[in-house]
Amino acid sequence: MILFGNTDTLLESVEGQILPRIWTQGNTKCVVCKPNNELLIALFYENSMDAKENYFYAKELDSLLKDIIKYVQSGITYNWDSDKKENELS
Repeated sequence: MILFGNTDTLLESVEGQILPRIWTQGNTKCVVCKPNNELLIALFYENSMDAKENYFYAKELDSLLKDIIKYVQSGITYNWDSDKKENELS
């Protein structure tokens, strides 16, 4: 956010870009994903992966976030205690 000042400027900077977008500073990484038109997510993590490994890791994170968002928006809930989905069609 320091570079962009606010979320609107960050959103404008990734508009039309291939996502996810990765920024690095030393071992700290920031992956910006946009799972849908209403959401922009910035994930921060630390590791020492090379550029190729970080790229594929960011793609995996982006895919997982999109799946989670779809799952949440579908209305299906998950009962962690029983390891079964609720509201699931039989």
